[in-house]
Amino acid sequence: FLPNRWIDVDRLNSSLFRCEHLPEEKLVGIGQEKILRLYVRRPPLYQFVYETRIPNNGFITDFACGTKGDQLAYATSNAYGIEAYFAISYTMDDQYFVIGRAGGHISIVGVDEPTHYSFEAHENDIKAICCSKANPSLFYSGCADGFCKMWDYRAPNNCIPLSTSCRNDYSITHIDSDSYDRYIVTTSGGVKFDIWDVRRFSENISFNMQRNQRINLLDEIPLFNKVFDIITGGIVREFRKDCREVYDCSWHPNQNEIVTVSVSSLIECKNKEWLGLAFRNKLSDHFHK
Repeated sequence: FLPNRWIDVDRLNSSLFRCEHLPEEKLVGIGQEKILRLYVRRPPLYQFVYETRIPNNGFITDFACGTKGDQLAYATSNAYGIEAYFAISYTMDDQYFVIGRAGGHISIVGVDEPTHYSFEAHENDIKAICCSKANPSLFYSGCADGFCKMWDYRAPNNCIPLSTSCRNDYSITHIDSDSYDRYIVTTSGGVKFDIWDVRRFSENISFNMQRNQRINLLDEIPLFNKVFDIITGGIVREFRKDCREVYDCSWHPNQNEIVTVSVSSLIECKNKEWLGLAFRNKLSDHFHK
C-alpha cells in the first residue's frame, strides 16, 4: 500500500531541512531558523503543538531522535568556536549517540553517563552516521572520500572497522539501514544512491540516477519524490507535485504515509487514504504533555 495523495501540512517563513516521525503519532521538523516544531497526527488532521528555539550560534548540520522519542540531539558546525560536527545518531538502545566530526574522527558519547571516546575513522570529514536498528553496538559511517565503513564499538580495537565498502566517486552524505542489518542505502553527493548487502560489503548494487531522475536532492530544476523497489531498482511511485527542492522525508513507521520538507518552507503529507486532510495551526492544551 503506497501513498497516492498529497496535502500541504504547514508553510513557514524559513527553509526546512529535516523531519522525522516520533512515537505516539508525533512529527518533528527543524529549519534554518534553528526552531524545532512539533506536530501531532490526529487523522484527518495534522496539528501544530509547539515550537522551541535551539540555543547555539552555529549552523545545525544534523539532528537525531532517540528510539523512545523522548530525546533529541543535534550537531552543529563551528558553534562556540568548536570544530564542526556533521552527523549524529542514537544507538538502538539510546545508551549512546555517535557523532561524525571534521577530520575523519568519530565520537561515542554516553547519554546518561558522562562517557566519551573518540578515534580516527576516516581520512576526511565524516558526513553521515547511521546506527543499526537491530544491534545496539553496530553503526555505519560515510565520508567525503566516498568510503562507507561498519563498526562495532565493543571490539577490543574499535578504531579498526569490521568492514569497508569499495570506494565511491562521490561524498557519502546520508546512510540508512533496514531493520535486520542486511542492507544499507547510501546517498552520494547528490548524484546517486547505492544499496549495499552488509554480508558482502565490498560489492554493491548501484542505481545511477540521471540528472532529471534524482531523489530528494537540491538543484535548480523541479524535483519529485520517488519510491523505488530495492530488488528491481524500478520506480514504483512518483509524486510530481513538488516543484520545490525536497530536502528530507520520513515514512510513517505504521501507516502508508510519507512526510516531506523542502527548502521553500513547506511540509507535505503523502497518504493513500486521507483525501480531506486539513491543517489547523492552533495551540491546544489537549496536545501538551
